[in-house]
Formats: sequence, C-alpha cells, structure tokens
Amino acid sequence: MKTSPQWKSFRHSLGSLLVPLLLAAPVHGMKAAEEILLPTQDAFVRPGSAADNNFNKAQIELAGRTGDVNRKIYLQFELPQTASRTTGAGLRLVIKGVIERGEDSPGSSVPFKVFAALHDSPELWNEASITWNNAPGNSSGPMVADDPWVKVGDINVPLPLTSPDQVIEVNLAGLPTLLDNGKDRYLTLILTPAIQKVDAPGLYFYSTQADGKQDLWPALILTH
Repeated sequence: MKTSPQWKSFRHSLGSLLVPLLLAAPVHGMKAAEEILLPTQDAFVRPGSAADNNFNKAQIELAGRTGDVNRKIYLQFELPQTASRTTGAGLRLVIKGVIERGEDSPGSSVPFKVFAALHDSPELWNEASITWNNAPGNSSGPMVADDPWVKVGDINVPLPLTSPDQVIEVNLAGLPTLLDNGKDRYLTLILTPAIQKVDAPGLYFYSTQADGKQDLWPALILTH
C-alpha cells in the first residue's frame, strides 16, 4: 500500500513532496477549475491460469480476448474535499502499445467501459496483492463490474494508433452525479472491455510504476 495521503508522491524528482495539480480555467469570466488527481494505486487482473497472479507493473493492460488474456484495470484515487462540486470528469490515459494484435488493422478498434464506486477506506484492495480472484466487484464476468459499481463512461479507441504514446481521454459523464451523492473519500475505477472475442486486440497504458514518467501516468480530471 502506498503511503501518499492524497496525490501520489513524485517519488524521485520531488522526494516526499506531494504536489496537487490545480489548474485555473484560462477562459475569461469563467470560475471553473480543473483538479488533476493521480492514482494512489493501480494494477490489472487476469483470469484463468493467471487468476491468482498479481500484476502491479509499469504498464496496466486491458483486453477483451477470451481465456487467460482477458484483462481488467483497477485505479484508486483519494478524493479532495471539492469532489462533491464536480461538474465534469475525464480519465486521461497514455497508450504504451497494442497487445496481441489479433485485429490490429484499419477499421478495428478497442472499445472499453469505465465503472466507478466510492468507498470509505483505501484498504478495499491493494495494488501489490490484487488478483482476478480477490478483486472487488469482479464476480459477474469480464465485461462488467458488480454493484455498487456503476458505469460512468466508455470509449472506442480506433486502430492502428495515430502516434507513439497516444493520449486518450475518456469522458466520465456519470461521475459527477456519483460524487455529488456520495460521502466516501476514496474512488475506485474499473476499466473493462466492451467486447469479448478470441481475436480482439487490447491496449496497454503507462502506470504509476513507470518511474520518472509522471506525465504519462493515468490521471483523473475533475472540473468544478
């Protein structure tokens, strides 16, 4: 379990200093602001023969293929006190590459969904020990998350990729309502594939274990 109380420490470049990234909107006359939150934990899980394995790596992987190569991503965030005033939300991810290129050709794509749930403790899961078999919200199959997780967004990523380290942002349209109604301090997002078939391609993204590459880490963007 990481020791960061709210934003992940920029461990090497800034030592133990925690840096909340608060960006004022540059539009004249608007009072909106963006808070950029980095995960306090991230990992991915796989079923089948890998169901008891932990995958806390420099990349987090998502795939809708059948068998052992199916993957879900877990991201945990500690929310600021301003979270209940959120009017918009997005999840920014940097694609490191395409995995298992069963259909990596023009016209193919990787669709996925994002589910969200609030909880009152960072101990709900641990990136160093989470597996397919012990992951919360993971008993209903590879393409969904159990109650109380609710779907808050989705995206379809076209292939082939347009550039190295391609950045995508998932619009989490349903997240502001969840944050407005909830009181808990911690948020877990579960990313699941939106399709499942033998030759479906997958994606891998940079994780917070990619030391020295904080600008490539996943980021939750809350607009107030």
